[in-house]
Amino acid sequence: MTKREKRLTQIGGVILALTIVSWIFNSYSATLSDLEGELEQAQRQVDDIDIAEREVEKLAQQFDEMRGQSLPSDISTAQTAYKAWLIDLLQQDAYKFNNVKIASNAITESEDALFVRHPFQVSFAGSLDSITNMLYAFYSKQILHRVNQLSLQPLSQDELSVRMTVEAIALSDAPKTVDLEAIKSKETLSHGDAAKYAEAILNRNLFGPGNNAPTITSSTRQSFYISEDEDDRESFRLTADAKDRNQTVSYELIKHNFPNESQIEFTNDGRVRVQSDEVGEFEIQVQATDTGIPAKQSEIKSISIVFRERPPTPEPEKVEPPKPFDVAQLAVFTATVEINDRLEAWIWRREKQEMLKLTIGDPIDLGTFQGKIVSISNKALEVEHAEQGLLSVPSGKTLSEAQNLTDAVLDALESPGTESP
Repeated sequence: MTKREKRLTQIGGVILALTIVSWIFNSYSATLSDLEGELEQAQRQVDDIDIAEREVEKLAQQFDEMRGQSLPSDISTAQTAYKAWLIDLLQQDAYKFNNVKIASNAITESEDALFVRHPFQVSFAGSLDSITNMLYAFYSKQILHRVNQLSLQPLSQDELSVRMTVEAIALSDAPKTVDLEAIKSKETLSHGDAAKYAEAILNRNLFGPGNNAPTITSSTRQSFYISEDEDDRESFRLTADAKDRNQTVSYELIKHNFPNESQIEFTNDGRVRVQSDEVGEFEIQVQATDTGIPAKQSEIKSISIVFRERPPTPEPEKVEPPKPFDVAQLAVFTATVEINDRLEAWIWRREKQEMLKLTIGDPIDLGTFQGKIVSISNKALEVEHAEQGLLSVPSGKTLSEAQNLTDAVLDALESPGTESP
């Protein structure tokens, strides 16, 4: 065998040996991997068994706790005891419930016979605040019970009618007699104390749309006169829009800058009375609150109150007394009539709707027109007045329109260029 053949033979042997070693290693690795998988599966099974055991222990603890919260296993005793507890709860003086009624319904047993359900039908009337507090006390009591159904119906603004179905549980292995009063109550429920639940439930309108905040509509500026008399106060009243029907609004004075508290009076119905003996401007800040559910408040509004000098009192206007009524204004010289060669002056008196018939020499006294008839013609009636002289009334004119002939003659005589007779 040549040297080269020997070398090739050695190389082939090495390759064969490596192939065998690789096969053995791969077989061992596969076996080892299978063993590791089986080990992991076994470990998981062990863990599952541990978890199951812990769950069983936990369930056993829970059943032990539930056994201490269960109604008595004796059906009659359970019915009587739980109904008595419900009556004591609902008739507490703090709730002031009316027409409390509790009735037992037919009991039912679970399919696995582990427990019995005891249903009760409950009805009463009360305020939402009291109902909330009662339900908090109900669920705080660590009895195996719950409210299955709850119905609320408004009776008035402050009272609701309540109907609810309550279900309590009695475990089959519970004691035959249980003192329900001895079962403890939780200090707080999952969402906090009773005040937290009341805040969440009471601050909403369960039977209507959401409440809208009111708006103060009063003028932002009020102007008054100063006064040194503290009792002489100016006043005005705040106004607001409640935004919702059947609501009223109350007011609160948030802040003011009057020097003395005595200078301002404020009532929650919005009446404001103020006084100042000095000229100046003051400011008040007010807020309105409505009666909705929940009650809403307006934005704080600032109102300026200005005091100024009182203007001088004007002198009363002089009013001339009415002139007395002059019947001469309603007496008309209407016609001249000749009867038996005697002339008559016919004067129509409008205020009396009558005709006055006079002749020469007759006196006449109608209001401011007085005197004695001295002449009658178709054109005029002439009368001699004791003081005014000779008066002439043209035909168709009132006696108040008489012309003074005496004054006319005197004026003509006194006029320049007129010769004396």
